[in-house]
Amino acid sequence: MKKLLLLLICVPFIGAGQIYLGNNQSICEGDSAQLIATYAPGTSINSTGSPILITECDPGAPDLLEIQNVSALPVDVTGWRVIISNNYTNINIANPNEQILSGTMLPGSTQYWTDNSTTNYWGSNMMWNPGSYPSFTTWIMLLDNNNNVMDVFVGNWLSSDIASSLITTSVGSISLAGHWNGDGIDQTNIGTLLQSFSRIGNEDNDDASDFTILSTSSAITNAGLNLPFSGGGATWYDVNSGQMIGVGDTLNYSPTQSTYVVGVITDSSGQIWSDTMYIEVLNTNISTTGFSLCNGSVVLTAPSNFSTYSWSNGASTNPLLTVNTPGTYYVD
Repeated sequence: MKKLLLLLICVPFIGAGQIYLGNNQSICEGDSAQLIATYAPGTSINSTGSPILITECDPGAPDLLEIQNVSALPVDVTGWRVIISNNYTNINIANPNEQILSGTMLPGSTQYWTDNSTTNYWGSNMMWNPGSYPSFTTWIMLLDNNNNVMDVFVGNWLSSDIASSLITTSVGSISLAGHWNGDGIDQTNIGTLLQSFSRIGNEDNDDASDFTILSTSSAITNAGLNLPFSGGGATWYDVNSGQMIGVGDTLNYSPTQSTYVVGVITDSSGQIWSDTMYIEVLNTNISTTGFSLCNGSVVLTAPSNFSTYSWSNGASTNPLLTVNTPGTYYVD
């Protein structure tokens, strides 16, 4: 591991050697660094997706939804948001109230909301109901702090509805397509009082198989939900901000300032591994500290009329040096 991170001292022992992020990178401001996590031979990583998932949806009275940290690591959810549907027949209409999260969710911790105005109130009626399509429908969307879709739950909507969805939200138009497989969960057989579609198992398949009908159990782990989920590819964090920036074995990231990035995995035995890399963000303009390479090579020119020139990198013996990589250069 190239750098010890204080960000990670609050979790169980984290080892180095099973995940490798490659060499440090330099990018121009506004460009993206491609982050790629590779694993040592024999490392078993199961794909599970987001560390925060929708774990419960009760469309009865009162309506309720729950999210949970299903990973083995704390997750800073500052800036994450939960958005829900608000129309039975138009999939593109969202509830005007959104929940914007803050703080850190510890492994296994939950957050939930209902449309009972006395308990964890959503802020308005949650327009859900048990029953059949097309009379009654449901969706829930979980976004991270960069407004990436991290998880969705869909009830009754057909796959064709999902594929054509383009939902108007406070952070732009977002589609459910690609985040849920097949038709939504059949809401016909769920009870009208204290029954929920409850997440079970130990992986996220983004379809109806992730859920079963259980008694509503907000604020505790569902029966049959096996935590923590193992693996999920790498979970990426920006060390400067402390924010999670993505999940997966590859990620394109555009930081606005130079920063360390950490990639963390949990293998199939529950062991946590990490590695870090440094992304240097180069200013696109000439500054008082030097020259930018963002607009191409820079030609450094030494004073003329000297008999010999010896540049520090050994690349030139004349007054001109063409520079293609960041660094400090001098001439004797």
